[in-house]
Amino acid sequence: MSQLMAGKQYDLTVYNTNDYGYTLKEGDDEVFLHTKEAASGLKIGQVVTVFLYQDHGGRLAATMAEPLVTLDSFAWLKVVGTRGRLGAFLSMGIQKDILLSRDDLPEKFSHWPKEGDEIYCTLTTDKKGRLFAKMSLEAVEQQAVFAEDEMYNADVSGTVYKIAEEGVKIITENRIICFIHESEMDEPVRLGQKVKGRITFLKADGTANMSLKPRKQEALQTDAELIYSYLEHNNGAMPIHDKSSPEVIKSTFQLSKGAFKRALGALLKEGKIEQIDGWTKIKKTEQ
Repeated sequence: MSQLMAGKQYDLTVYNTNDYGYTLKEGDDEVFLHTKEAASGLKIGQVVTVFLYQDHGGRLAATMAEPLVTLDSFAWLKVVGTRGRLGAFLSMGIQKDILLSRDDLPEKFSHWPKEGDEIYCTLTTDKKGRLFAKMSLEAVEQQAVFAEDEMYNADVSGTVYKIAEEGVKIITENRIICFIHESEMDEPVRLGQKVKGRITFLKADGTANMSLKPRKQEALQTDAELIYSYLEHNNGAMPIHDKSSPEVIKSTFQLSKGAFKRALGALLKEGKIEQIDGWTKIKKTEQ
């Protein structure tokens, strides 16, 4: 039985060569290295470092490309595509992508990663020796650092590594573990997604709570810009004002009435708009 395993790197000796590639050998074990996976000019008797994987025919094969991850290591792997019946395919630095089984992905497809997202993985093999990607929550959390007091209210960026029952967990770029409750998101997020937000609470265990919602002043500015832009695209006037119904405001701006009134008040205070006979209008500047 062969001692060579997919998912590991080996130093093997070039035993034979033909037009298609090289036969590599270690003891009685042999594996084929295709020319497209090899450096040029290999010679018989030369020792080369290769990574072993299964080719598209399921055969053990070798590549001299450096893998991002092995059976003994972990790495953030970029998602290159998904298939509902199989799972997510990840780029691992060699020509063939690796499958992260749908059994390891969230139950809701809307929480699945999309192309360009990143998942922290190692490699594993099934009973047939086939190679798969495997997420490791423990390996992510082992990298974490304690969230110090100065991180309160800090802006941070990170990657979602776990979908929890009432929210998600991320690890920030500076390695702080944060929980984001679903009430602190304007829209659902997915596994592997990069997010930006601010730390709202520091916990005794060194982790933190985080919000993806903008600070009130930032939200006020954004909402005011939205309303003013709407006016500019509607001849400078609209039949919506501070006494309009919440339903009309929501359907037009996707804002609550409270947020709308705050933004409207800011525009009035700045002298950018005026309200006349049930209309909100851009205030004309005096010449």
